[in-house]
Amino acid sequence: MKFGQAHDKKEPSDHKETGGLLKMAKAGNSDVYFGEWSHTGTAKDGSHNVFYVGQERASNLPELGTVKYHVRGMNNYSGDNMLTGVLNADFGLDMIYGTIANKGLSVKITALMNRDNASFEGNANARGKLAGEKVVQGISAGQFFGNGASALAGIATFGSRRDLDTAFGGTKQP
Repeated sequence: MKFGQAHDKKEPSDHKETGGLLKMAKAGNSDVYFGEWSHTGTAKDGSHNVFYVGQERASNLPELGTVKYHVRGMNNYSGDNMLTGVLNADFGLDMIYGTIANKGLSVKITALMNRDNASFEGNANARGKLAGEKVVQGISAGQFFGNGASALAGIATFGSRRDLDTAFGGTKQP
C-alpha cells in the first residue's frame, strides 16, 4: 500500500513499503482506523508508535445512558494476537471505562470525556505476561466518531514502556 491509498479491510494489514512496519485495522464499518508503526517491526526496538484516525468527529454525543462499544486493540500485532473487549461510555457521568485483552496483555482504560471536542483522556493500566505480570501505569486518549458517537478510537501509552503502547477502535453494540 502506498501512502495515500485507501485501506478498506477490517483485518490488520502490514505495509512494509512505508519505511518500517505499519500495521492498521478498521473499526467496524466506520471510517475509523487504528494501528501501530515501528522501524523494525520488533516489540522493543524503541520506535514503536500507536495511532488512530477517523473521518467524522462526533458532533452529537448522547446526553444520558451507557453505551457499550465492542473494541479491538493492537499491540505488537503478529496475526493472531488482537486484543478484544468492551469499553463502556457513561454519557451521564461523562466517563469511559473497560478492558481489552489477549492472552499476553490486558489494558484497562478509565477516562473522562470532553464534550466540546468529543474526546476522552485518562488513565491506562497494563498487566500480564508482556508487562512482567505487574501493573504498569500509563495514559489513555481518544475520540468519538460518527453520528451519535457510533464509533471510537484511541491509544494507551506507557512512557518508556513503548512495547506496551496499544491502539484501539470499536463501534457501538446494538
